[in-house]
Amino acid sequence: MTSEQEAQAFLQGEKHRYPDAGHHVYAWIIGGEAEQRLQRFSDDGEPQGTAGPPVLDVLAKANIVDTIIVVSRYFGGTLLGTGGLVKAYGSAASAVIAAAGLCAMVPGRRYTLRFPYRFVDIMQYQLGLAGVEIEEKSFSADVTFDCLVELTEEAAFLQSIENHTQGQARAAKGEVAFLPKEMKED
Repeated sequence: MTSEQEAQAFLQGEKHRYPDAGHHVYAWIIGGEAEQRLQRFSDDGEPQGTAGPPVLDVLAKANIVDTIIVVSRYFGGTLLGTGGLVKAYGSAASAVIAAAGLCAMVPGRRYTLRFPYRFVDIMQYQLGLAGVEIEEKSFSADVTFDCLVELTEEAAFLQSIENHTQGQARAAKGEVAFLPKEMKED
């Protein structure tokens, strides 16, 4: 999610998906540099400050950006009180992050590789070793792989293609894109 319009569209989708929920509390953070980030939240009818701010706090403390969390709550007949609401909404947001997992979005570039059939196995193996994502494969007169490569690995990727196909592969440079990279825990 990279815009407020995308966040609003997602929120509306969740409201449509759970129309009978009493509250659709949300928080989002959009943007790169901390001083330029757009942050929004809503308590959606809960007592002021008991719902949206705890969700936003979970995002901010985890330094998660370009993300929205929506917590849809059904009233179960038990009043939680303000402290209980803060804890419930913060816990729900933390559980969402734990379930989804975290990844860094790193800059990359799309490439279209064309090469003779005899290099299919070695190319799949070498690209897998290098952690290059093959987004699509097609087989016609030659083999075509559409790949997504980290920008920091671009030169090594091109050299590897050259070496493993004896110069018979053609790499067409495509657009810059972002790809998820698993974050290692300390």
